[in-house]
Amino acid sequence: MCYDFDKMKGSGRKLYKKMWGGTEFCSKDFITNKNWTGEESDASFWINTPNASRLFADIIPVLGSDLADKFGLKNIELFKEKLSEACSGSGQEALKITTMHSSSLCALLFFYNVCDKNKLELELGDAENKKTYIFEKSYFEFQNVVIKGRQPSNMDVVLLGYEKDNVSQSVVLFLESKFSEYYKNPKSHLDIASSYLENNYGGAVYKKLAPKYKIDTENSPKNNFRLIAADATYMEGIKQMISHYIGVRNLLDRKVVSKRNCVGHENVVGAVDKRAKVFLGSIIFADLFSSSKDKEIYYENYAEKHKELAKVLNEVTRDLGVDNKLMVLEEPLTYAEVFNRGNGSSFVVDEKVKKYYFGKEEKVVVDSVEK
Repeated sequence: MCYDFDKMKGSGRKLYKKMWGGTEFCSKDFITNKNWTGEESDASFWINTPNASRLFADIIPVLGSDLADKFGLKNIELFKEKLSEACSGSGQEALKITTMHSSSLCALLFFYNVCDKNKLELELGDAENKKTYIFEKSYFEFQNVVIKGRQPSNMDVVLLGYEKDNVSQSVVLFLESKFSEYYKNPKSHLDIASSYLENNYGGAVYKKLAPKYKIDTENSPKNNFRLIAADATYMEGIKQMISHYIGVRNLLDRKVVSKRNCVGHENVVGAVDKRAKVFLGSIIFADLFSSSKDKEIYYENYAEKHKELAKVLNEVTRDLGVDNKLMVLEEPLTYAEVFNRGNGSSFVVDEKVKKYYFGKEEKVVVDSVEK
């Protein structure tokens, strides 16, 4: 028995039909329309984890076993360890990570198995100076302080490795993962706390974004400013990447250190202290659309905004004369390019994971995404 995604409400209907309609992943054995509280939803579905759903304490080991079973994961103990990391941040990921379209789940399933026996090879840098790097450690929900007294930056994935042609040169890659956020939440403006504008790095970035964006301090709520774009885009993603930049800058400057001792914090700080190259970027699931028009409106629009922002962030780094090896990647990585279309890497992804995200051959034709 399968769920009928045609009965879903909102933009999720066409997303779910395109990704999982008519496959084994729409079966009532694999997914459920009930969330962790037992309430039914007509807008989202969750991976069916029958053992974990009945637990509210010490849920991670059982949830890890359930998810490993559903996706046929081979390295189960490592997955449980990484799941615990992914659910340890301030974003309540344990309550959301089983959602079918969860970006955290997507990042976890692809990156959990980065290790010395399964190394991930990536080509990173700007258009004029790209090099190949080998990654052999992954961490999840890594926290950096952005503004004192406010929520920290939670990086979805942090990878540690080294330069392929210079193994003594270590590298740290901070990645923000996006699945469907960029097409489900486009806006033309966003209200942001004034403390971000008052921050040394934040103020420099937001002011430099003009004329692409307008800063309005008069028509926003108290203690906020309004960031206004020329057209609708994923504004939360723009703000989030700026916050990640401030957080990474604070880590590199060693002026502010997160109070929570994140898993991997010592290793990341150790690499930074040894003059590691540091990259900040995004990895996006870009294969949500059958319609080229929709891909242009949503993904390509956000990818272009991301590129413009990355240029500004790198300019701010140069303008402030900061002495480190930080580079913000202009072009977002995509899951398909890294994991499905071949990049010269021998990295192994669990087969059912690849099938879940890339395996459907017959695609539902979609003219546009309903809002």
